Amino acid sequence: MGLDVAFRHLITQVGWAAPLAVAALVIDGVAALLAAGAVSGGRGTQGRSR
Repeated sequence: MGLDVAFRHLITQVGWAAPLAVAALVIDGVAALLAAGAVSGGRGTQGRSR
């Protein structure tokens, strides 16, 4: 019985950790895209204004 309780606890933790990890990766990816867009957008406007 102890093994069954430990296994359920492990499954519960993995069940919570996986969606949180995916959400963190998505947030980091969006932040990276926004940062890259800001850098390339800043360079593009400088080249066009001259």
